[in-house]
Amino acid sequence: MWDRKVQRIMEELLSTEREYVNALGYIREHYFPELERSDVPQDLRGQRGSIFGNLEKLHDFHRHYFLNELESCVNEPFRIGRCFLRHRENFALYALYSKNKPHSYTCQSSYNNTTLSPLLSYQQKQLKLGDRMDLWSYLLKPVQRISKYSLLLQDMVRECDPGQMREIAELKAALEVIHFQLRHGNNLEQGPVLCGIMCITGRASRSAAKVSWFKEQLFFLLFLWTGLPLSRGVLVWAKAEGDCRGPWRICITPWRPGGG
Repeated sequence: MWDRKVQRIMEELLSTEREYVNALGYIREHYFPELERSDVPQDLRGQRGSIFGNLEKLHDFHRHYFLNELESCVNEPFRIGRCFLRHRENFALYALYSKNKPHSYTCQSSYNNTTLSPLLSYQQKQLKLGDRMDLWSYLLKPVQRISKYSLLLQDMVRECDPGQMREIAELKAALEVIHFQLRHGNNLEQGPVLCGIMCITGRASRSAAKVSWFKEQLFFLLFLWTGLPLSRGVLVWAKAEGDCRGPWRICITPWRPGGG
């Protein structure tokens, strides 16, 4: 019988994988068709790939292949490293997804203030579905998922016995696959990083729930930027400029021992 900690890690991996597959399928079912509406601006027609990137390919990979392989490891949890290694080429889809994110944001925000905004359509769709999560939250799912893999793989490595040399090597190699794609995705994305600080600008929100949600997403963006696993070893600095209705800027920078 496996250690209870190992069982919990495996249960979390499988349950969150199923939720992830369902979330990607949810986007395809409910949000993809919105770009086929007759009132969508002409220059946005046929731009599904620009907004959603390769999300469809990610969904197919996880639904048809990766989930099934992870489920086959339920009685051999330390074998999950092999699943990642067997599909290392498929995980390149995540770097490509990251590469498209700035273009996706630009494509959406270009029509943010128009009556023909696809975002308005998506917001209406969200209300119709009675969903608390908006499209932007769903589009962060792949970024969140690949960072979650890193955490779970590290947890599994810690639970290996010293004598499980093969399993440890496979799990560490799987971690390198994930971290490489995170670093590569960041390089392709070429986000707004200057002098070691990443700045995100926008409008302040009066909603505490929205602020809390946004702070949570920042940690995933930080992970994507640095390629490092989420931990307490980061410093998040926020500064409001003007009153609560004015623009704000959030800067995040890696924490270093002895740093300010």
